Amino acid sequence: MSLDARIATAIPLAAACVAAVWFLPPPVFAVVVGAVVMLGAWEWSGLAGMIAVPARCAYVALLLALGGAFTVLADGTLLARLAMGTVFIWAGALFLVIAAGRGRFHLQHWPRLRVLCGAPVLLPPWLCLVALHAGPQGRMQVLFLLILIWGADISAYIAGRAWGRRRLCPGVSPGKSWEGAWAGLLTGGVLGVLFGLAQNLPWPGMLRFALLAGMTVAASIVGDLFESMVKRSANVKDSGTLLPGHGGILDRIDSLTAAAPFYLFGLQFAGWQP
Repeated sequence: MSLDARIATAIPLAAACVAAVWFLPPPVFAVVVGAVVMLGAWEWSGLAGMIAVPARCAYVALLLALGGAFTVLADGTLLARLAMGTVFIWAGALFLVIAAGRGRFHLQHWPRLRVLCGAPVLLPPWLCLVALHAGPQGRMQVLFLLILIWGADISAYIAGRAWGRRRLCPGVSPGKSWEGAWAGLLTGGVLGVLFGLAQNLPWPGMLRFALLAGMTVAASIVGDLFESMVKRSANVKDSGTLLPGHGGILDRIDSLTAAAPFYLFGLQFAGWQP
């Protein structure tokens, strides 16, 4: 993938995301996010080994029905429990990624697991983004989450290209380095401090928010690695071809799949989100 193609796609894509977050009312925002997630579900069905179009359509329809029902019926308490449960699920995903990196787990031998993973990977970020957007300072919170993920991703890419020497998880994603990961975590902490300053948080609260931002970036790395493991098990480099220079939808939202639930859970745990 050429850098020019990535930039040419990334700029209008980022602008569209910002416009959707800032200008769309919560119900319309929920529908738009759901549509993006369903495109990701279509790609996931292919990664899970589904070939027949009717089967893939049925898979997407099932996830759409589940996500739509939760979006309409879920209240704040249910979403809080969902976020907490997803955090534990991603802890299990990290265990699988580490095992795969060490050659002790091979996802290609577990085709049904790839199918089942679609729901816990794709539906929680949809619901969590909707809950964030509809909550206190909702648009600002969602924008900060996106900027946090984008900033960490860009800094990790630059640092990895410039100084990357030690591979983070070569058995899963050979291109990622520890140096890039540390740069992403540092960027997350700095952005957390800047956001805290903008919100006039006292120093203890600002430091806690910076810690949450850094931990959210760490969660995003796990989401990225997990999707890389799924793609490797399917023997493909990208989840799709919809976005020139980037691959598919899943290739752009993989970090957000883990980061959004973790961020919402952190806000609720700290008492910053009802």
